[in-house]
Amino acid sequence: MKKHLPLLLLLASLASCRNNLDQYGEVFQTVMKSEDGIFRGLNINDNRQQVESEENKAADAFTENMLLYEFALNETATLTVRYGFENGKLFEIGADAEFEKQEDGMALIDAFKKYYTTKFGAAQSAAGFVTWKGNVDGQDIRIEMTDEAELSSFNAWSLSIYRDRKL
Repeated sequence: MKKHLPLLLLLASLASCRNNLDQYGEVFQTVMKSEDGIFRGLNINDNRQQVESEENKAADAFTENMLLYEFALNETATLTVRYGFENGKLFEIGADAEFEKQEDGMALIDAFKKYYTTKFGAAQSAAGFVTWKGNVDGQDIRIEMTDEAELSSFNAWSLSIYRDRKL
């Protein structure tokens, strides 16, 4: 048994660390995709090739300074992600999701609130938005997310992540 104890501990550790995103639900996991980076495995200042590699599919639309991807989250929800570039570096990320089922949208809002609050601390709320400020790899960032929890007909969600430029 003593010979197998380190192996059992390692396997138990790997199983428990398998994916910390699963605690936030299936739709969140699909949207976030990776624990790495600030969103979908990416960070502000990544280059275009990193974005294309991380998304691992051809962009549905593109220009010199933008990549756009569309995804089905499940049978009743869609996700659109836009990556904006400035001087060849990722400057902003925008994501929008539409839901047929209101409970899926509400679950996504709650999951992102928990996730980013864990990473960056308490959010500021105003005018239907929740905002976090943080620093990732030496870059000040701002995250803004719709918070339509008070609306009875909620069926859309949006997220913006961008460099926080001090004026």
